[in-house]
This record gives sequence, C-alpha cells and structure tokens, in this order.
Amino acid sequence: MRDRELLVMVVETERPLAYLFQLDLAQHGHRVNVVHSAQHALEVLTPAYDVVVTTLSLPDMSGEEFLRTIRAQPGYADLPVLVIAPDPELPESIRDERTRLLRKPFDLEHFVRHVIEAAGRGRFPN
Repeated sequence: MRDRELLVMVVETERPLAYLFQLDLAQHGHRVNVVHSAQHALEVLTPAYDVVVTTLSLPDMSGEEFLRTIRAQPGYADLPVLVIAPDPELPESIRDERTRLLRKPFDLEHFVRHVIEAAGRGRFPN
C-alpha cells in the first residue's frame, strides 16, 4: 500500500542538494516546495504542509531561531520538522517530540523514509 501524498517544504541553501531532495520526494509521489532561506519559508508556510525539511545552516537566521519562530506561530506548534545536520543531537532549545534529526552524511536511498517518518506517516528502522 502506498502512503498518502505529502506536501513537503524543503528549506535548503545548497541548490544541488535541494534539487536532489525535491527529485527524490517527487519520484515517490510527494509534492515539494523548495525555498532557500528561512524568511522565504516563513512567508510561504501554510497549514497545508505535512512536514518541513530543513538545515540549521540558513543564510538569514539561525536554524534554531527559524524553528522557534515556526513553533511560536498559532497552529504550527505541532508541525513536524526533519532537521538535517552533522551534529549527533539537536540543540536543546529545539528538541521536542515533533522535531527529528537526520544526521549528515546519510544515504539518500532512505531519505524519503525519514521524511515520511518525521511526518508521522509510518515507522521505519534507522
């Protein structure tokens, strides 16, 4: 059985990597909106999104500030977020049950599974 189509926002500054994420998700039947800054992400964010995939290295604000800003907006406290970072743990200030970490480097083959799991649509082994 195929998972329901997800609407995913990818916030990634590295355009080739953003393109790979978009292509991988689209090939698995998901809709993707790619943005390259926190400010643009905040401008286009709507309750329709199922999950946000982001890096903590953003050009216009820290990744922590970005996530705190999302969580502070009415209706977005429970929005699932998948953070892609080289660190072994999320910073304490953004650690919660709706924020997951995908450590770099990772196998792109399993990227979509991590996004689906972060969105709360399934459980997959690490």
